[in-house]
Amino acid sequence: MIKEGATIKSLKTLKDNKKKIKISDIFLYVAIFLTFAFLIFVTIDLFTSLNSRIVGSFTPNFLLTYLMMSISTIIYILLLIFERKNLNFPEWFKCFLIFSVFVFCSIYPYLNLFTIIYTDILYNVVFSIIINIISISIFYNLLKDNNNNLKSKPFTLSLFCFSFTVMFAVIIELIEVLFNIIIRSENIVSINLIIDLLVIICSSIILNIIFFISLKTDKKLINSFLIIKE
Repeated sequence: MIKEGATIKSLKTLKDNKKKIKISDIFLYVAIFLTFAFLIFVTIDLFTSLNSRIVGSFTPNFLLTYLMMSISTIIYILLLIFERKNLNFPEWFKCFLIFSVFVFCSIYPYLNLFTIIYTDILYNVVFSIIINIISISIFYNLLKDNNNNLKSKPFTLSLFCFSFTVMFAVIIELIEVLFNIIIRSENIVSINLIIDLLVIICSSIILNIIFFISLKTDKKLINSFLIIKE
């Protein structure tokens, strides 16, 4: 028989847990607000440019900004949905993801930072980190048993993670090339595409070596990266 005091205490604890607000939730709501505020700013800037009859440089930047901000909005919505689907994100990673999405999907395209080699390299490193963490989490959740033990060898998991990341990166780069062909009528594979892929591949190799070592040892580091489906 459950004691009355214990029942009240349990309900109180449950109520307190529901009221508890995570830092990542604050990050998410602030990012959504800033995205819509930035959207208004970009739209005002667009109409100002149109009224000033400045046509030469604004079209690619504004079009890419609207496209990337649409993608960021979809990501924010997915994060809100995933929160209700028993997906446990590491708190640091969720904050890192939200911040990165806002910066790279709003600030970067508007300021045309993708054309600067150093800021572009930074974007590709962050992109590689995010995709590697997501991919290794996907494969872990698919390959784990009922006791949350990995049913596959560490090398196999790292190889899957690396392959998935590179494949995803190639798809994104091909979309970028297609975008340049449609918008700028360019049918040239620039050196930037090769540099982007090399940065992503090198970052992915380093990350998966770290994942592999962690899986072979105490697993503490890999556990701090995983998105776990309950």
